[in-house]
Amino acid sequence: MSINVKDLFNNLHIQLDEVDSTNNYAMRLIDDDKAQNGQIVSARLQLKGRGQRSKEWIAAKDKSIAMSILVEPNLPLSKMIAFNKAVAVAILQAIHSFYPLLKCAIKGLMILFVVTKRQGEY
Repeated sequence: MSINVKDLFNNLHIQLDEVDSTNNYAMRLIDDDKAQNGQIVSARLQLKGRGQRSKEWIAAKDKSIAMSILVEPNLPLSKMIAFNKAVAVAILQAIHSFYPLLKCAIKGLMILFVVTKRQGEY
């Protein structure tokens, strides 16, 4: 099953071939006052991605989901960690609904995939 993200989110999705970091790109949108609530920035290749504690995040082109979502929740700062965790769980559940044989886990706020069969078979 193939999902065209542009059809789902219309003009709120910026899909890049490659970028230094989707998060950096999103922050530039905010700094330039061009960001929209709900906007998604994704890239086929992220050259300087960062994981937890600023660890370098490297993945081969088209082998991972490099994505940042701009959201302005109307929540106090004390509720933001719970909000982020809820989003991670929702994304994990959505992926599992399309690929039920794909074993997924959440580490921190990153979603990790473990393919149970040969690479690329679901």
